[in-house]
Amino acid sequence: MEMLDESVFYNLRTAKRLADGGFLEPFLKRCGGYALDQEDFYELAWDAVACVFPGVTGYWNQENEVDTLVIFDPLVDELCRLLAQHEISCGVTPGESDLRREAVADITRAFDLDDYMDGYYVYDYDFRVYDTGHGRKRLVMLSGVEFCGLRQVPGALADVHNALEGQVRRLRRELGIEQPAVADANEKEAA
Repeated sequence: MEMLDESVFYNLRTAKRLADGGFLEPFLKRCGGYALDQEDFYELAWDAVACVFPGVTGYWNQENEVDTLVIFDPLVDELCRLLAQHEISCGVTPGESDLRREAVADITRAFDLDDYMDGYYVYDYDFRVYDTGHGRKRLVMLSGVEFCGLRQVPGALADVHNALEGQVRRLRRELGIEQPAVADANEKEAA
C-alpha cells in the first residue's frame, strides 16, 4: 500500500479554508493544476495568497533574512478612506478614533496562524496594518528564516479579507452610505 504524503492533506486544507472564506473559484482557476504533493507546496501556497489579494508583492531581504509580503488592495484603501471620513464627521483627531483601533485589532486578530500547528509552534513572523501616515495603505507580513507557518497564511489572509469587508460594511452603515449592489446580493445569498 502506498502512503500519501502529508502535503496532500495540507494542500487540501488550504483549499478548504479558501473555499470557506469565499475564494474557491479564484483558487481553482489559479491553483487547480498543481499537484498536491510536497514538490508544488510552496508555489501553491504563494499562489493561493494571490487568490485572496491579487495585489500582493513579496521580496526577500538577504541581509536581514526577512521575507516581506506587502498587500495593496482597494478594500484596504476603502477601509482607510471610510475611517478618515468617520473621524472627520465625529470631530476626532485623524488616526486616533476608537473605531480605527477596533478595526485594526479586528483585522490583526483575523490573521491568526493558530500559534501551534501540526506539532510545531509558529513563530518568527509579524503582521501589521499600515493605515495612517505617508504612502499607500497596506497590510504587511514579515517572516524570518525560522517561520514554519506558510501553510496557514492563505487561509488567514482569507479571514483578513473577510474582516476588511465586515469593517467596510460597518463603516458604511455608521456613515449612512449605501452598500454597493454586489455586496447586497452577496449578503442575500448568505442568508
